[in-house]
Amino acid sequence: DSRNVRDVAELLDVDLRDDVGVLTPRLERMYMVELEDLIDSGELTPETTAELAEICEPLHVDEETAGRLLEQTVAKRCAGGLLQAAATLRQNNQAGAIDEIEKLLQFASLVPGMGEVSAKSVSMRERNELALIYQASSLTGGDLDPAAAEKLALLKEVAGIKDAEA
Repeated sequence: DSRNVRDVAELLDVDLRDDVGVLTPRLERMYMVELEDLIDSGELTPETTAELAEICEPLHVDEETAGRLLEQTVAKRCAGGLLQAAATLRQNNQAGAIDEIEKLLQFASLVPGMGEVSAKSVSMRERNELALIYQASSLTGGDLDPAAAEKLALLKEVAGIKDAEA
């Protein structure tokens, strides 16, 4: 486990790059493993992304690289979530599709302004349908509350839906 290696190195006061000679690509891969674990477990939230610096420093991953790797990982998770939501919708399981959208939105919230993700097998019609289903599920008393409206806007951004199309 990457985290254990990093913890043992810290305990022994050993630098993985300078003392052990671990190459940069391997250190970046170790960062990716920890990053994916934090994302999948839900430990990484928009409020805790600054804590990634604690992982970056001992692995010699600079801020630019860390940001790029975070964005790539989140984009991959969002694309997978969009695809899974569409697949669930194709099975006429609206509740399951909404659950998948919620997961997708958790990922997307980690990288504000990420834009549209690539999910070529999900048509624009399906993307619009997912947005409409999510919007309908979020209505309370006929209106969207501000938090739900924000999530819907994020879903539209990630799905590549322009307001004129929705």
